[in-house]
Amino acid sequence: MPSKILALTTTRLSIIIWGALVVHIIQAISMIYSPLGNGAIDVASILQWVPLNYAPAVMISTSGLAFVGLIDNDNSWYFRLLLFLPQQGLITAAAFGAISASLHGAYFDGTVKAGIHIFNDQLWLIMYFVIHAISVVRRAIA
Repeated sequence: MPSKILALTTTRLSIIIWGALVVHIIQAISMIYSPLGNGAIDVASILQWVPLNYAPAVMISTSGLAFVGLIDNDNSWYFRLLLFLPQQGLITAAAFGAISASLHGAYFDGTVKAGIHIFNDQLWLIMYFVIHAISVVRRAIA
């Protein structure tokens, strides 16, 4: 069974990387049409590093680079790895934002909650950071 789970990270259709690609495009579109979602931890974490005017373009561009990395089988492993690194950077910023919010006991919009509540709420994002990093390396060297 574990080999089947790990196989998902090595195929051309890596579900983990595809998932991040789709989520980043949806988040970019939502940023363009409404500022109401910009307080979400993952989006707010990215907006701490990338200005709002450029964030949708950055997110769509990183998705495009990841798409090329997913369909590319001709180039060297390190070239494919370089294609995935911008997407991993966005996920890293979001995961560290989730950890920061947990430690401070407040969401980025100012809502105060127990740190363990925020941690439990954002645990998926922290786990996705780790799983995506493993998927990126495995896909790059596949």
